[in-house]
Amino acid sequence: MFDRKNESLLKHLSGEPMPLLAEAGDVKKLFEDVLVSEVFQELETLYGIRIIYNKEILANCIISTRFGHDSLNDKLDVVCQTIGATHKEIDAQIIIESAGCQ
Repeated sequence: MFDRKNESLLKHLSGEPMPLLAEAGDVKKLFEDVLVSEVFQELETLYGIRIIYNKEILANCIISTRFGHDSLNDKLDVVCQTIGATHKEIDAQIIIESAGCQ
């Protein structure tokens, strides 16, 4: 969005990001004992949205989950709750904040 008054460009994700390929949203995906970085890479590819996180801090985070017809936000909520992290949108990107996994 361009703010004419301040002459600035603001980037935001749409209200509810959709998968880049319509049929991809219908595919159920199982992740079993995988690095959380693999899950984030899959979400980046599926939605075309950059997910930024500290790779060193999350290097030991392993997750098992299944995604279905959930929204991107719901998927991020599940992953973040599982690894004790939070997520937020800044400049049309997803930022993951975490203290890491033990």
